[in-house]
Amino acid sequence: MDILYIHHHSPYPVRSGMDKVTYNLIKALSTEHNVTLVYPFIDKSENEAENKLIELCAKIVRVKLNYRNNSVLRSKLKKKWFFIKALVFGIPVHVSSYYHTEVMKALEGLTEDHNYDIIQASSIYTEKYLRFYKNKKITVLGPIDDVLAGPRSNLENTAGFINMFKAFVAFSARKKQETIFMKYCNFVSFISDTDAGNVKKRLNKYSHKIFHCPVDSDAEIKDSVQQRIIRAINVPEEFQINNRLIFIGNFAAERIQIAYNYFTENILPLIEEKIPDVKFYAVGKNPPESIIKSAEKKANIIITGEVSDEELIDHMLKSAVFIAPSLTGAGIKTKTLHAMSLGKAIVATSKEIEGFREFNPEAIKVVDDPGSFAEAVLLLLTNPQERYKLGRSAYELYHNHYSKKALTPEILALYSSFQN
Repeated sequence: MDILYIHHHSPYPVRSGMDKVTYNLIKALSTEHNVTLVYPFIDKSENEAENKLIELCAKIVRVKLNYRNNSVLRSKLKKKWFFIKALVFGIPVHVSSYYHTEVMKALEGLTEDHNYDIIQASSIYTEKYLRFYKNKKITVLGPIDDVLAGPRSNLENTAGFINMFKAFVAFSARKKQETIFMKYCNFVSFISDTDAGNVKKRLNKYSHKIFHCPVDSDAEIKDSVQQRIIRAINVPEEFQINNRLIFIGNFAAERIQIAYNYFTENILPLIEEKIPDVKFYAVGKNPPESIIKSAEKKANIIITGEVSDEELIDHMLKSAVFIAPSLTGAGIKTKTLHAMSLGKAIVATSKEIEGFREFNPEAIKVVDDPGSFAEAVLLLLTNPQERYKLGRSAYELYHNHYSKKALTPEILALYSSFQN
């Protein structure tokens, strides 16, 4: 089968959970199918990524964008115009931001020269390209998260009239967009089986188009690092620092900021009462100035900013407990799957794990109120044997149900069904 796959930038090197989903899905599909990957680029330095993708794909089409060096003023004007489009026309900001005529022209040329079995947009950032192939090709969107769950929970957890107004506009635009891509796509796949079920209930007339497409979150790492991980899982006391907590995420996402603020304001002070020297590491790119300045006032909060994959693994292995205090969002949280694959003891809210199809309550401690969350963390910090046991259960759950080996056969079977 020939698949034309569209992403909004190079999925390698992996820079986000969405990139990881795309890259690992392409790896799975390429074991039996020919994948042509199309993505736009601006910076020529991205050429380095192409060699890795060529190993997987039958063809790579990189589309150079005709971007000028926009001034700050022009960028601000663009953002305002995108918001007006969302408000007046119901076009989500990300649709306006990530649709490029250069990419559309490249896709037209490719589909004229070759008869692809499936044209697939990796995410809501690229779904608009599929509208041009209605009734002409098999079109697939995803796998994606429930596009309304995040904006809805942001709306529920946002304070202040202006912020609530912006959140309402975003939610309304996403709601309209969801109906549009359900109409124009032959199939829409969701990373989480829970999300797929929720969307089927919400849009019953389109239920025949909605599928669950599980994607692994395995990370590519050097053999030497893999050996270190195995050692850390079997002999964790050689690596873990007893009073160290870790939280990871891209702070550009509002849900990450909400989770961070919830933990540092409501839970961390309760932990500090019992363990004053506890260290809390927040690892991830794009931390806003407000969070950086606030953390500077607390010696035990460390904001690392963006780190390499190996540095992230090092931070994870040294930390005693992985913190996942999500209040908003949807889908499977790849950062938690990553922690599971490293055998970490995890304390999470129910929102964090709601997308798990397979779950073992002995693998992750799930608590929602601040007091119980703090108690769960304290138990693990003061009881190494309990956290090692929890981490081992998380590791086994991941490899039995969420690893590449576990999921690839299911993915390939799903794509075979798209043609039938």
